Amino acid sequence: ADYTLMAEEGDALVPPSKLGEKSHWDGVYDLELQNFLDHGDQGESWFGEDTAARIGRWLRKLSGIATDAPVLDLGCGNGAFLVELLRNGFTNIIGTDYSAASIQLSSRVIQAEFPETTTTPVEATNDFRQVVPLEDAPQPAQVHLCVDDLLHSTLMERHPGPFPLITDKGTYDAIRLNALTPPEAYGQALMPLLAPGGLLVITSCNWLEDELTTYFGKVGLAKVGSIPYPSVSFGGHTGSRIRTVAFRKP
Repeated sequence: ADYTLMAEEGDALVPPSKLGEKSHWDGVYDLELQNFLDHGDQGESWFGEDTAARIGRWLRKLSGIATDAPVLDLGCGNGAFLVELLRNGFTNIIGTDYSAASIQLSSRVIQAEFPETTTTPVEATNDFRQVVPLEDAPQPAQVHLCVDDLLHSTLMERHPGPFPLITDKGTYDAIRLNALTPPEAYGQALMPLLAPGGLLVITSCNWLEDELTTYFGKVGLAKVGSIPYPSVSFGGHTGSRIRTVAFRKP
């Protein structure tokens, strides 16, 4: 299928930012990993811990989501959202990030939150596999942490896909903030990873819900719901600082 998304007049453009550069995030997670090793500080969640917890609870209520189905979290950062997925009973989780320090930090954060976790480095890669006992689950959760760049992904060479549920809490924003990356790149990279009938649940602070709906509509996804966040008013306009929207692939 051709998932090309043409940049059209009126497509939201934002100024390029260091937040769109891999070197920035490598530096962030190198520092956060060292802080965790030195002080046990898990680092900062881009959208805040309350938002991560709210999204985790919302996923449980979405139609057609089985907690034992594979969940792919794109751009897992410090692993805070992976912890929320585990707390909400999801037992088959794949977390990816293009920063190796992020993957190392995520594995340690999960181990700290669930001390009985068994962590096994995957030989010859920067990946980790973790077995996480959960109180309310009959079987331990399986977590696979992978260094993987969405725009040059080799994930399905290491883990069977495509995936019935993909979550993104900042990766779309980061990719769109890179001046050298065309707008259509994210959609082209995402679609082969998302299973037919599967859900993408995306959280953004740079694009409005209507803009997200337009973008993902162009690559063939249909909006199925969104989280209502508290509204704020500024400069005569009212809206929420964060948007979380779910889209389904036919």
